[in-house]
Amino acid sequence: MQEISHIRHNRLIFLFLFSFIVLLGTPLFFKLSASTKDSNRNLAGSGYGVSIRTTHLSDASLQEHGSEVSATIGIARDREHFYSLRSFPDDRYRGLAQDDGIRPIVQFSDTGITDNLFALHAGLKESLSSFVASHQKACLLSVNGTAVIALLTEESIDHVLADLVRHYTPKAGGEEKIESLEVSIKDHIEKRFALVAKSQVLFPEKALALLLKGTTQEKHYTVVGGDTVWEIAKRFRMSVEDIERANPNIDIERIYVGDILNLIVPKPLLRVETRYVYTSTQLIPHTTVVHWDNTLYRTQSILEQSGVFGKKRVTTRVTLSNGTPSSTEVLNEEITHQPITRVMRKGTRRTADDELTVAFLPADLGIITSFYGMRWGRLHRGIDVGVPPGTPVYAIRSGRVLSSGFRRRLGKFVHIKHAGGLESLYGHNSDLLVTGGDTVRKGQMIARSGNSGYSTGPHVHFEVHDREKLLDPVFFLRTESVGSEDW
Repeated sequence: MQEISHIRHNRLIFLFLFSFIVLLGTPLFFKLSASTKDSNRNLAGSGYGVSIRTTHLSDASLQEHGSEVSATIGIARDREHFYSLRSFPDDRYRGLAQDDGIRPIVQFSDTGITDNLFALHAGLKESLSSFVASHQKACLLSVNGTAVIALLTEESIDHVLADLVRHYTPKAGGEEKIESLEVSIKDHIEKRFALVAKSQVLFPEKALALLLKGTTQEKHYTVVGGDTVWEIAKRFRMSVEDIERANPNIDIERIYVGDILNLIVPKPLLRVETRYVYTSTQLIPHTTVVHWDNTLYRTQSILEQSGVFGKKRVTTRVTLSNGTPSSTEVLNEEITHQPITRVMRKGTRRTADDELTVAFLPADLGIITSFYGMRWGRLHRGIDVGVPPGTPVYAIRSGRVLSSGFRRRLGKFVHIKHAGGLESLYGHNSDLLVTGGDTVRKGQMIARSGNSGYSTGPHVHFEVHDREKLLDPVFFLRTESVGSEDW
């Protein structure tokens, strides 16, 4: 019995102690649990997003502005965590320092993200390595606040700017003398270092070309047969002035097959002004005096005194904007050699061929200005005889008028059919006095001369056909008898 009481007593003590422990231990357990969770949160932490600010230079050919962008590369526990990665033995990481000439470029932002620290560390290292492999520190040239080119060093920028100034510096040639030369960049420029993509760092030669043309784009056209500047401009949706600006060293009025034309109009990224005074020797044209002589044929001339150009020294002030003259002022002129007048003696006597035109024009009036044969790359089908407007035009022979009217090239014309298959044609008239179907006699006035149609001056265009075959009118008039009525 005593043994049973002892057992019950021990159970009561155990229950009492257990209850006491539970009552005292529960708050401590929850406190320890909370402390452990806080400790774990502190270990995992709220990660910091790491962004690196770079400068992006847009495609210059599109005339877009450069801009700063922030590239997010990963998450770090804190700043010390990120900068500890720069201790890796790799010189490329030095570009991320905040004390090497680049203004602070690393940015941190609280992300509130919790994750495994080891995974964050490894991911950040990989992202950082990839970033520095594709970017590098470079010196930027900004024009009026816009970054336009990037080169490796500040010295490279200085060399490019010096080359740019030399490009717009005029060079004296021959007897020219340049004075008071001043070449200046008118835009606001500044240099600074930044991180940029390696693909946007230029060699000095390309950087200079970009500053001069405003683009790295190339577009050319090779002239082929039949081309004109107007047609080329229309084909590429340009103006003739644009092609002239794009090709300052080519006379666009005289282009030849094989010439290579630049189709990119320069739009310089920097405005460079050149001001200078230069003295040059210029020629003074001589005058020509003509003494008319009726003892000489009109095709004859005698040089009595050779003409000699004079010379003068001219001082000029010039202002250029990117190589294009914006103002020119002559300051002084001094004649060093007077010109010598050229003296000519020319004949007024009509030639034997001129006399043949009496067959269809008044005597002692017409002179042949253009003969039958090839002219300007095509056949000239007759002769042109210069006469004053309104001069009477006669039929060379009796016949019937085949047609009398207007053609684009001939202007107002008369076409007559004569006996024996012979035909005659008279063009560029001002008035027509006969109509198709009329019968005319030799020497009858059929028109008045003029300047109608395609004509460079008052004249009569005269053709002769023999059964639809063209004849040389001069040869025909020489060999035929003008006095015969069969005419």
